Amino acid sequence: MYRILIFSLVSVFFFSSCMMRKIEYVKDMSPDSLYKVKAAEALKIQSNDRISIKVHSKDFELSAPFNTHPGGYSLTTEKDVIKSIDADNSFEEGYLVNKDGFIDFPILGKLKVSGLSTDEIQMLVTNRIKEENYIIDPLVKVNLLNFKVMVMGEIRNQIISVPDGRITLFEAIAKSDGINPNANAQRVVVIREQEGNRKLLTANLESYDVFDSEAYFLRQNDIVYVAPKYKQVTPGTQSVWQMVGMLFGVISLSVTAMALFNRK
Repeated sequence: MYRILIFSLVSVFFFSSCMMRKIEYVKDMSPDSLYKVKAAEALKIQSNDRISIKVHSKDFELSAPFNTHPGGYSLTTEKDVIKSIDADNSFEEGYLVNKDGFIDFPILGKLKVSGLSTDEIQMLVTNRIKEENYIIDPLVKVNLLNFKVMVMGEIRNQIISVPDGRITLFEAIAKSDGINPNANAQRVVVIREQEGNRKLLTANLESYDVFDSEAYFLRQNDIVYVAPKYKQVTPGTQSVWQMVGMLFGVISLSVTAMALFNRK
């Protein structure tokens, strides 16, 4: 009788411990140890990206033609600014990089930007403006507008916009309220589009190696998929486990009651 009681209690504890196992991130890191930080690689602009290019200078009229859609302003041969009727409708949505990697930029015309970082595009536009004597001291700012990543699987599914152009795998997980208990933290998948190809990257959230993984620093249009540790429980299977749990509970109570009754 006591063996049955012990078996029932051990079984309940076993199932409870399996269900209550918590996920530990980078659990192989040692306290008070120093680890070298890997620098993030510069993002490269790709086809179908949308970028913002803003040009500033001490003279607003000189920089204005570079900050509007084509036709808003124009320059004469004497570098005088001519304003059209609809020049107040600024090109707020940025420039879409076409399939060949070009954008159509006011005054300067077509610019090849695919494969360049935002800093490199900034330098390209700055040098062109200075070399063609439009502005002596232009201040150019370039941003990637459509930086977003998709998070799905054993986590809160969502699309995360990244206005500052930088996000890590852990930051994306934190913005999604963490991964679910049934998540396979040792194999988180990142699907990445790069130079017209897709590739699959994996990361182990429980290991320090995640910081050195190619998947750690996310890039535009990445898909983060958190796979389940166990197969999804169907309603029928869930009902069976509920019945098993209730059965163990009834057996435990019955055995306990009988043991107490026999003592009397």
